[in-house]
Amino acid sequence: MALTETRHRMRLFSSTIASASLLPYKRSLRCSNRPRFQSVPPEFLFAPADGIQYTREDACRVLAQQPFKGPSLPFKYLLPSPNTTSLRPPTLRYGWRFGHDKIMEIALKHFPDAVEYRFAPSTEGLDDDDDEQYSPEDYLESKPNISETLYSLELPYAIRKYLGLPDSAPDLIKIQLLRDSEGHSEWGLTVGSNYDGILKRVYLDKLDSVLETDEPPMWYLDTLDWRWYRVPPKKGEDGCQASGQGQGRRGWADRIGEEP
Repeated sequence: MALTETRHRMRLFSSTIASASLLPYKRSLRCSNRPRFQSVPPEFLFAPADGIQYTREDACRVLAQQPFKGPSLPFKYLLPSPNTTSLRPPTLRYGWRFGHDKIMEIALKHFPDAVEYRFAPSTEGLDDDDDEQYSPEDYLESKPNISETLYSLELPYAIRKYLGLPDSAPDLIKIQLLRDSEGHSEWGLTVGSNYDGILKRVYLDKLDSVLETDEPPMWYLDTLDWRWYRVPPKKGEDGCQASGQGQGRRGWADRIGEEP
């Protein structure tokens, strides 16, 4: 793929999840195409203030309610329960909000084959408006490209292989943008969600040896699926196992407990 086409693709993707700040005077969180919410108990975490309609102020307010420590979730209602209710919680991602420098450090040291190289500046593609920062000389030498490496699937795949997870294991390991309580984005590594479960402790312990950090993993709101929503019942549906309970993932993912 040509460099210009690759950069265009990355910018289109970045514009949907990364470029918008969530402070009141900026654009709010992007919304997915999920069914519309209604009548969310306003006392629930991440609910709109009136329980009905999200506003720009709500986007900032719900971000301030996260992240929080795991692996347990603070309330049972944050686990999806298709058997008992059509109400679905926001997606919460479990992992570390390292920033791109730390992730590249891990990749270069432990997973060098997953690093993408380009005849371009290392930081090209991280910002939408970076074209005028560079000179022709910056394109003469092949360098690790941060943006290409972060957007590539090679690094999550290399981590899966290191942990000994087979190709049939669920896709729990992701490199993605995570927002702090003030809405600021940093790149992070996540190892599960409230819908899919999280990696078993034995794999997390092995992962610790390459992360080399004292920072504990936390629960972060997903950048796209950050709202409560409802699913209309299907005709003749008699219920199914909640995806958040780890059905079919028992060998690789733990069910998520909730604190009392």
